[in-house]
Amino acid sequence: MMYPLLHETLNVGSLVLKNRLVLPPMATEKSAKGQVTDGLVAYYGDMARSGPGLIIQEHSFVSPEGRASANQVSLAADADIPGLQRLTAAVHAQGVPILAQISHAGSAAHRAITGQEVISASAVSNPSRAASVQGQPEFPREMTQGDIQRIVQAFVDAAVWAQQAGYDGVEIHSAHGYLLDQFYSPVTNKRTDDYTGQTLAGRTRLHVEIIQAIRRQVGSDFVLSLRLGGSDYMDGGAVVGDVSEAAKIFETAGIDMLSLSGHKFHGPKGAGALYTRRGIALQNVLYGGGQERGHRAGTENVPAIAGLAAALAQADANLPANTARCLDLRQRLTERLLAIPGNHLNGDAAQRLPGNVNITFDGVEAETLLLLLDEAKICASAGSACSAGAVEPSHVLLALGLTPAQAKSTLRLTLDAANTAEEIDTAAAVITACVQRLRDGVR
Repeated sequence: MMYPLLHETLNVGSLVLKNRLVLPPMATEKSAKGQVTDGLVAYYGDMARSGPGLIIQEHSFVSPEGRASANQVSLAADADIPGLQRLTAAVHAQGVPILAQISHAGSAAHRAITGQEVISASAVSNPSRAASVQGQPEFPREMTQGDIQRIVQAFVDAAVWAQQAGYDGVEIHSAHGYLLDQFYSPVTNKRTDDYTGQTLAGRTRLHVEIIQAIRRQVGSDFVLSLRLGGSDYMDGGAVVGDVSEAAKIFETAGIDMLSLSGHKFHGPKGAGALYTRRGIALQNVLYGGGQERGHRAGTENVPAIAGLAAALAQADANLPANTARCLDLRQRLTERLLAIPGNHLNGDAAQRLPGNVNITFDGVEAETLLLLLDEAKICASAGSACSAGAVEPSHVLLALGLTPAQAKSTLRLTLDAANTAEEIDTAAAVITACVQRLRDGVR
């Protein structure tokens, strides 16, 4: 058996996962104005039949004003329970547990979708939002103490309804520029009260209140996870160096687990960290010794552990310099690719991650282009990150105003400070040649 460790069981709180494969939350836009559809049930049933140890469902809004898209799944009313019960039953029929991811979009919401006032931690424009089919991003109103209490209760209600609908736990969404991420980020949190963006305690206070309130209502056996956007990758924003302290705060509050992949910040591939609440039982990987607190026999992978810590420290210390270098490389690549007629940059030219380039090539099928680039050893992707591998056009690109045909002609490239100007020039030349080849009808 290849990769036997993947097929080992794993205990997560009260759950016993049959393997270590987890289907992460990926937006499908298969609901009908928030309600569960036959297509959504079929999708998750099919995913469960493929054999993962755990499914984390795409994010569900906890309050109508916090709805991120027209077809986002709703967990904002007890009337949602019957439809969600159909979904969890389809997953459980395959012997797979499922978590509901719960979120509030905050200033990432739009009045054209919600029909309601847009709110956030502070009256600050969301730097992760660009103009879309709904128009320019909304300028939010700073939340009052009453708003905060109401949102805490909305998350609690959603967790309780998720439990009643048969979910095995919930994952609190604090990433991707949504409301809790807006409180966590000093860029969007300019408050000076108990939720101040000037201290980590203030930035995590709302998270703590939500975690504690949910835990009181759902009990100790209901799994409670958190998805944290650990870094803003922009000046004055959240940095990866805060994650370890934030994890301790969340553990004390009652979270069950927080995971971290080392390769995301240039740690050794295969190295990562799992932060768990005290008392969580983990299944041994190897037996025979007491190393790693009894979880794994044999000598620890010291180089990988040390490399992970060193990479994390370097990522934190070098963030400003790496950001500046990525911006220069991004500009270089963007200019070269936009020099080709019929190419269009998606999203705002400045308000985007430093290493992100997303371009539509008119008349070129992205999946075919990827095959040619793979042969040339150029790594790229089609669509958006949360919809990778989907047959349908990315809902993210459609929300930016692209047509379905344009969305299927779009390439996503990610740059890093370790890239060189020579690599950028080579990639631009190869992409240009491949695009021209396809436009000329040569495969």
